[in-house]
Amino acid sequence: MASQVKGKDGVFVLEHHPKYYIDAADLHIVTNKTLFRVHGYFFSRESPLFNKKLNPASPGDVRQGTNDSDPIVLEDVKPEEFEKLLWVFYNPKYSLYEASVDDWNCILNLADRWDFNEVKELAVRELQKKRELDIVTKMALYQKYKVDQRHLVPLYAALCKRDIPLTLEEAKVIGLEASILVNNSRERLRAKPSDGGRSPLPDGMEEADVFHTLEAQIGLQEGATAKFMAENMPSASLESRTWLVFGLSLLTFLLLLLSLFAVAIDLKRIRRLNGSKPKIGLNTNPK
Repeated sequence: MASQVKGKDGVFVLEHHPKYYIDAADLHIVTNKTLFRVHGYFFSRESPLFNKKLNPASPGDVRQGTNDSDPIVLEDVKPEEFEKLLWVFYNPKYSLYEASVDDWNCILNLADRWDFNEVKELAVRELQKKRELDIVTKMALYQKYKVDQRHLVPLYAALCKRDIPLTLEEAKVIGLEASILVNNSRERLRAKPSDGGRSPLPDGMEEADVFHTLEAQIGLQEGATAKFMAENMPSASLESRTWLVFGLSLLTFLLLLLSLFAVAIDLKRIRRLNGSKPKIGLNTNPK
């Protein structure tokens, strides 16, 4: 379907998005001649920028996006990119968000641009799970989209803890400031370099010590990273918890089998003992 909209240059046609033009919704948005109709509640709740746009300060101000003829126009966004952001709100799998690295990268970009802070945190959490992303690539991505520094501290720490220092290529990716931070932290944390340029962490040094050193250089309060991770990064993903429940169930089943096996052995032993005892009774045979 399509809608005809009158603009400055005349009447033009907007194609309805096949999935996200929802008849019962109240917010009309257009990007690249594709018209979306979605629920403004999500945008007003999650984004201060959209909340201001959808709730004018003065009662007499015209609210844009209330109909197809006056939609909110999103510049420099492709329909397929905006669709990925909407998927976060309309995901049919509720808390299960399965998407590619490129998709989460796109979502993170739009969330940062339009101040969807909770969506931004979700994208970071999901990107943390992607094993195909190396530490340096994650750092560059988080820096680009101004992710909370407390997400970066564990990545800095990983570079500080490894034996091999930053390569020239890695330094180019994360930038001068981050490279200096990593190298300064390594100098503070590490023992005198051994042969081959390797520089192991001193014995007994824990991750918390590395975090504290980095926090001091970044300007974060000591312990802020560990607290942030405990509050925002679940210790186990849904998949991990599922496997944990499965493992506990399997263990319970095996213990039950062992108990039944032990009972069976005891019964067999009792029968054997009863069968070996001499029978006691009156002797009816004549002498």
